[in-house]
Amino acid sequence: MGQIALGLLARTDQGGLAWQSLALARMLQPAKVMLIDSRPFNGPSVQQYPERFEGYEQLRIEGFPSDHECHEFLDGLTHVLTCETAYNHELIAEANRRGIKSFIQPNFEFCDWLIKHDLPLPTMFLAPSSWNIDALRQRFGDRVVLLPPPTSPDDLAPAREVNIGRTGRRRFLCIVGKPAHGDRNGVMLLMHAMRRSSGSFELVVKSQQRLEPLLRDGRITWDHSAPDEQWKLYEGFDLLIMPRRYGGLCLPLTEALTSGLPVLMSNVSPNNELLPADWLIPGEFQGGFTARVPIPYFNANIAVLARRLDEWAAMPDEQLEQHRARALELSRQFDPEVLRPQYGAVFRQ
Repeated sequence: MGQIALGLLARTDQGGLAWQSLALARMLQPAKVMLIDSRPFNGPSVQQYPERFEGYEQLRIEGFPSDHECHEFLDGLTHVLTCETAYNHELIAEANRRGIKSFIQPNFEFCDWLIKHDLPLPTMFLAPSSWNIDALRQRFGDRVVLLPPPTSPDDLAPAREVNIGRTGRRRFLCIVGKPAHGDRNGVMLLMHAMRRSSGSFELVVKSQQRLEPLLRDGRITWDHSAPDEQWKLYEGFDLLIMPRRYGGLCLPLTEALTSGLPVLMSNVSPNNELLPADWLIPGEFQGGFTARVPIPYFNANIAVLARRLDEWAAMPDEQLEQHRARALELSRQFDPEVLRPQYGAVFRQ
């Protein structure tokens, strides 16, 4: 990164923020990382993996960093980057005082800056997707730029090699991850669709926590194994099904594409700005909740989703190969080799 001395805040658990920050570290090669052990606020049983960040200069933090730890971390840096949260807003305030450029990659629903106007502002918000980016720009203007996190083809190579050559009975994947408010990834919508589906296929529902089976159907496998390597989530499948009800950044989407998997998602932003029309499920907005701001739910049409399940189960191998090729083509925009110069350009503004 030239004369840039970047500091990166990184979680060390198994959540999305941890994988997101690890991918950023590998792409940007920061001068220093602040490793956040999440057990003080996520629970003592949450496994941590600080060894994933070996080779970087580290400052290890249990829970939220103190003002002193924020000041210490900023020593010698020219830039600092964190995903979703600053963990302590003194980090941004002190960076501003020192003339250090600061960057937040926010998740819109948890963006404190939207409701707390007295918080110190970072130099830039790096919106990870186009979801509600207009609302961010209305509030923060030129401080907002669209810049997603990377997904490395090398990290998903073992899954991709298996998936590209798969034949036989179709295997579909649904990723719940850590269950989020309001059935964010739409697993219940998928269960309702399964009741209307008669196709021959296997559906594997993966979660980080044990889920009680939501539907008794011999085609469904409930998997809470939570493997240490991301590629193991995607190995041996033909399709990711995620009728998401809300949300912007979706790491399973980019990881699935990079693993050679087509992705069926709801026909709503940001999915419909990335995926082909024939991978999208129509639906309607109904209900919602309030996080930092009101978030409406989008409910994919269950009857259409059921038909799509059966169509993909019966799809000829040659047609499925075309969809796999399209998935890999779409994944290239998230390649670190493509994104690294874009980050560099923003950092040097």
